[in-house]
Amino acid sequence: MVLASAILSLILAASEFTPKNDFTVAVTVFRGLRPFWTYRLSGESIEITRHYADGRRNAEVLKRNLTVKEIKRLDRFFSAFPLRTLQHRYVDEGVDGDSCLRYNVKINRGEQEAYVCYARPAELASLDRAINRLLPRQYRLWTAD
Repeated sequence: MVLASAILSLILAASEFTPKNDFTVAVTVFRGLRPFWTYRLSGESIEITRHYADGRRNAEVLKRNLTVKEIKRLDRFFSAFPLRTLQHRYVDEGVDGDSCLRYNVKINRGEQEAYVCYARPAELASLDRAINRLLPRQYRLWTAD
């Protein structure tokens, strides 16, 4: 990862672009109490891990560095992201089920965690769309769009 970080730094320097935001996002999809998928996004890369409940080792199903164009788009997105207004829980009590998501979002020095069950808050739906743009169709997060 150190080599990838060094290469990315060279590419960004060559393009004369310096991101204004330092960000990381982890989205964990739960089935019941167990993690099923984890999506990790940073200013350098995106990766997806599949978790197994039957004792098998977790599997990294996707990992790649971001392009300069993607980094620029994400930097603009996180400049406007409403981190401070995120609620800790978004739950639709009228739906009975076992699939939920936990978002951990860090932007610069701010951090917020949000737990979402059968709800689609607009600010997190926009984050899902930003992540989905980076992914092949089979690994995209579910959105109402």
